[in-house]
Amino acid sequence: MTAEALQLHYGFPEPRIAQVLINRSRDLLAHGFEWTLKRGHPVNKPGRTYRWQAPCCSVHKTERGIQCRHPWNLSADMPLGDPVRGGPWAQKRPDPGTYDGSKLWLEEP
Repeated sequence: MTAEALQLHYGFPEPRIAQVLINRSRDLLAHGFEWTLKRGHPVNKPGRTYRWQAPCCSVHKTERGIQCRHPWNLSADMPLGDPVRGGPWAQKRPDPGTYDGSKLWLEEP
């Protein structure tokens, strides 16, 4: 299916968006989900990124579902560096966390 036909079928406002869907679909079929998410084109700019959560060391099943065996707090700490634009922190206020804008958000630190 061409980008123009896909645009008409789904009602996309422009053929460029349909071409993105075609590219990502081909990448998904050829390379799989993880590869497409990390390396498929076009690559989106890095968004706001938070620190990776520490893994739970042991889980168990409860009436409320699967939980960590010990108290575990979800952290929403901001990374160091500029989480919106990437790169080093350039603001006058203190840097709230650690960030490397050159890394993909799925890669482990």
